[in-house]
Amino acid sequence: MIEINGKIIYEGLNVRVADTVYNASFTDSEYKIVTTGSSTIVLPTNDGTICKYHIYVKSGTCQIRGTVDGLTDPILQAQVLEYDIITDGAQFFTVQTEKDGYEVANKSKTPTITSYNTSGVIAINTVVMTIDCGDNNSISISCLAMGTTGVITPRWRNATGETGQGATIVNPSGVSATTFNAVGIWTTPVFARYLDLVMTTATTAGTTTLNVNKLFAQTPVQIIPPAGTQTVSGAITAAGAVAHSAAASGNPLYISGKSLPTTIATIDTTLVAGDTVGLPVTSAQQVSVKDFGTAELDVTTNITASATTTTVQPVMLSSGVANVRNYIAELILQSDVMGTAGNAWILDGALTVSSIAITTGLVTTSVAHDLKPGDQVIFNVLSAGTGVTVNTVYHVTSVGSGTTFNFSASMGGSNIVPSVAYTGTTMYRLLYQFRLQTAGMLTPADISFRTPLRGNSNMNLNLLFPVSMVSGNVYLTLNGFRNF
Repeated sequence: MIEINGKIIYEGLNVRVADTVYNASFTDSEYKIVTTGSSTIVLPTNDGTICKYHIYVKSGTCQIRGTVDGLTDPILQAQVLEYDIITDGAQFFTVQTEKDGYEVANKSKTPTITSYNTSGVIAINTVVMTIDCGDNNSISISCLAMGTTGVITPRWRNATGETGQGATIVNPSGVSATTFNAVGIWTTPVFARYLDLVMTTATTAGTTTLNVNKLFAQTPVQIIPPAGTQTVSGAITAAGAVAHSAAASGNPLYISGKSLPTTIATIDTTLVAGDTVGLPVTSAQQVSVKDFGTAELDVTTNITASATTTTVQPVMLSSGVANVRNYIAELILQSDVMGTAGNAWILDGALTVSSIAITTGLVTTSVAHDLKPGDQVIFNVLSAGTGVTVNTVYHVTSVGSGTTFNFSASMGGSNIVPSVAYTGTTMYRLLYQFRLQTAGMLTPADISFRTPLRGNSNMNLNLLFPVSMVSGNVYLTLNGFRNF
């Protein structure tokens, strides 16, 4: 508020009085506020609008009073700023408002020019100038001379210690750049509080001369958001969105997923625990609700196996691709009348055992065995050694590494230690065991595995009758899939 002889002339915010007093001859009509005699101009600091006033003191003394920002009743406050205006001759001063640290006026201020001039070597990454752009809306950089080999990179930042973000500058021809190394003029709008001019390639000789012109803003500067992930709340409008059933061009936004592989070769075998995985959709753009991936990777095999054969018979061939496994999700089973009752085993792929050590019983396989404590294994071929029996179910007690383990004759039993070491042995992991009776199974039995039977990487799945059933066939349909 500006008050002359009890009459309110202006109400505003953070009113500040310029210190300069100009002496000249003026008439009363040239000024918006004219006072004669002793007067008081009260300058409170409440919020208000932008304004600029000239006050002409014809005679007497004019006193200006103001208070600390934010006080709502400045006239009653004790802290007072006083300016005595000497009335010898015609005199005036300027009153203008200020908000949030940005000086604003309804007339452009004269640009502020800052200069830099240095001869000789300027080291790499030297900040040759820092421009405070707090009350500016554009910056003009004039390079009058550049030292030999020198290159300057402008960088925006908002606080001390920030690395800064590269600035884009434009020359009078409209050509954009992020650095300059020669005489010329470049301009940029203000995007942050500070603009650093960094010598990113050192000068080796010569003189570097710069002039920076700052143009004052009518509104506060735009601030660059900090780099990295930012928390956002409220409604978000994203560029590129289109309405439902509207034609889309360019790169519209999608809520979508990652198309599942349809061939063994395109299965992603790189995923590990903790990785981000895309929402699965089919190549027909349908969200995948199928339990075990896409139909193109499903596997169905139909096997007729003789129950008199006691050698291993394959029931699902290997994928042919490293790290891709066979899985059995369902087993449909029928059998003839059998000569005798007996067991049948679904086995994992064959593993060559290089040794079963004496003293420790440690089994070493030629490739990774994929076993866990509690798994069951059988040895189908034994070469030399004593203490282990062919086609007998054993239990894994511990796993030393990807190619070693110990085993026992019963769940939780003591490790078996052969009295003579074995070499050249073949073993299998037991995936599933079923029992066949002499009466046969004329009605198919449909067995579903809530947790699919998981084979080893790129290996056959197999069937074994450990003891001949004298006569009869078994008919198997295996439904499964291939995956990592």
